[in-house]
Amino acid sequence: MVAEKYPELMALPDSQRLQCAAELWASVVNDPVDKDPAIVELIESRLADYRAHPERVVPWSEVKAGLLASRK
Repeated sequence: MVAEKYPELMALPDSQRLQCAAELWASVVNDPVDKDPAIVELIESRLADYRAHPERVVPWSEVKAGLLASRK
């Protein structure tokens, strides 16, 4: 557990630990995502294909069922 590595944090009062947790969470959520142009292009291309041909989409439940059936 990460908290075990920082016993001084666990010794803080609840209010300060909550503040620390909130600040850590905000730093993760607000981190700018590294937008690799190739990945962005691929996602946009796949989204455009989906919008043009929504009938080609297979629901996850069907994909999962097919994968599980193939393992038997």
